Amino acid sequence: MKMFKSSGAHIFARKIPLFLLMTFLLGGCAGQQYISKRQKAGESLLWEKKFDEAIGAFKKAIHDAEKEGDKREVGHLKSLLGWTYAEAMRLEEAEREIKEAVKIAEVSGFDPALFYARLAVVNAKTMNYQEGIEAAEKALTLMARIWQSKAKTPDRDKIIDYAVTHHGLLPDVDMIRTKEFSAPFFWGPFYLTGDWR
Repeated sequence: MKMFKSSGAHIFARKIPLFLLMTFLLGGCAGQQYISKRQKAGESLLWEKKFDEAIGAFKKAIHDAEKEGDKREVGHLKSLLGWTYAEAMRLEEAEREIKEAVKIAEVSGFDPALFYARLAVVNAKTMNYQEGIEAAEKALTLMARIWQSKAKTPDRDKIIDYAVTHHGLLPDVDMIRTKEFSAPFFWGPFYLTGDWR
């Protein structure tokens, strides 16, 4: 890896396959993901790239879910709000909302794997590579736990191989967008620092 001059780009370049695998694995498990009953309005606006309106819709949905005391719903909606901020390039707000979603999930006892995957992408966009790698590692580990009983092995790499080989794990639209949205940010520092020469 002599071609990498900056340590941040060097560390990150070694982990790119990890990010891509994480994106593929998490995207493929979309059927196991929680779907909020309140996400439809905000999600429709997000896909239409009406970011301010989508943010407003997600904030209203979060408020309603908080009134009901539904922690899972709040966590899921905060993750979507964070993703909407990321799409709008409001990265500080994106990171804050997704971290709150992770915290809610961990305290309430539901799976934050998708939230960690989204956080990894936001960290990559802000060039916070170390935190991005840590979030990606956490997402992969959590996802591997779901498949461990079927793979019948404690080895995370073998579990991931099993899931990909035996279940196909075709990526869903959200995770394809995640990968495409984040790809330029994986390679940006490499080119900006001139490490490619």
